[in-house]
Amino acid sequence: MQLDSILFNFFDYQDAEVPWHLIAIAVFFVLLKLPGAYYPYWGRMLIPHFANGALLRVFGWVASCTKGQKSL
Repeated sequence: MQLDSILFNFFDYQDAEVPWHLIAIAVFFVLLKLPGAYYPYWGRMLIPHFANGALLRVFGWVASCTKGQKSL
């Protein structure tokens, strides 16, 4: 029962034209940012700063990609 509903919803999301590549990029930068406190000194400052900038760009791209689409 639960597997059927998961598969049903999964195929609905595949047809929704979600920018999956941008979501995957965002997940990568979040995973890069999470252990930020455990990097060496320069990495502790630069890597989370880089990841924040990349996440901001990805969120902007997602917003621009979904702006023209109709809502479901």
